[in-house]
This record gives sequence, structure tokens and C-alpha cells, in this order.
Amino acid sequence: MSEPLAWNGFTQGALDAAYNNMAAVADSAQRLADRSGRSALLRRRQPDEIDIAYGPAPRQGFDMFRCGAAGAPLLVFLHGGWWQRNNRQVFSCMAEGPLALGLDVALTGYTLAPDARLTQIVAEVRAALGAIATRQAPLLAPPHFAFHLRSVEALLRDR
Repeated sequence: MSEPLAWNGFTQGALDAAYNNMAAVADSAQRLADRSGRSALLRRRQPDEIDIAYGPAPRQGFDMFRCGAAGAPLLVFLHGGWWQRNNRQVFSCMAEGPLALGLDVALTGYTLAPDARLTQIVAEVRAALGAIATRQAPLLAPPHFAFHLRSVEALLRDR
């Protein structure tokens, strides 16, 4: 018996395979280990502003890394993982490039699905941005991030 279709003509197995980056990228385990090691090193080098709580839940925290320039602009990084996995700690190394370019960087965490619905995740990100803004402004975010967050908010508001 064939697997039933789960979404848009795809079986659940096909959907799972399409989102399995570990299988799609041959050296993914080494890449993850490298990223985790670089992130841990940066966190040890700049421990002053890590694990700053913006709410009571365990994942409601952010880290700030400083480039050393007074008045530097701030880039906010929201980690990936389809809202279901990963954490800001393993993505700390993503701050290396912006720091080298004279930007301060904040990385924020949020409660993951299925423990939180998307509405809660969006509310947590908004709360994190508010808490970050009390420490430093202006906030810079890639245009697609702002568009994505606004689109999610609009969709949730219309429900």
C-alpha cells in the first residue's frame, strides 16, 4: 500500500526528505561541529552580554556581541530551524562577519514549536526586539526578515 499524500501531492516521507539538510549536505556533521566550536569560542571571548533574559521561559534570552566601536549599528540575528529546532547559542559564530565589518550583533532565542504556536513565537520575537532596543538602537535586520515577520503577523491577525 502506498503512503497517503500529506500536502500538495507529497507524501510525509517526501516532505521529510526535502527538509532533511543532514542527508542533503554530505559533510553536514562536520559543518555543524565547526559552527558549534566557533560559536563556543566567540561566547568565551565575549561573555559579558550573553544569556540576557527577556522573558521567564528558558529559551527567552538573547546574546549581544560588540565590535568595539562606540555607537556601532546593531544587527539582530534570528536563528533558523523551521521554528522547530536549533538555538541561538550554536549560531553565535554568525556574528563573526558583521563584527569584523563594524556592526554589533544580537542573537535572540524563542520557544520552539510544538511547545509554542507561531503566534507565541512572533510575540516572543517582538518582546526580544523590545528588550534589545532598550540596550542599543538602531536595530538593523535584513529586509527579508522584517518582511517575513510582518507577513506572519498579518496572517495571524486575519485569523
